[in-house]
Amino acid sequence: MLDATSIRKHIDYSAATGEYIGYVDLGAGRDSTAEAIEVLVFLLVGLCGSWKAPIAFFFTNGLTAEAQKELMIACLERLSEDGFKVSMCLDP
Repeated sequence: MLDATSIRKHIDYSAATGEYIGYVDLGAGRDSTAEAIEVLVFLLVGLCGSWKAPIAFFFTNGLTAEAQKELMIACLERLSEDGFKVSMCLDP
């Protein structure tokens, strides 16, 4: 499951990492000088119970459906590498 939530534009300095935070970040560190306006969160959801667990989040400035698809595939591949049973059907 994925969900996007709006966030307030704000750049801040992190003394812990020595970096500025609040920019677009698609998983490889700061990807641009654009300020993030939303966070895209990927969650695992229980099929036989009522639970959710966040597995990844990305700070964005709006993404196309194709870009969201690529992030979803990357998350599913990572889950598979970590031992989860993942089935993907990408054909329409």
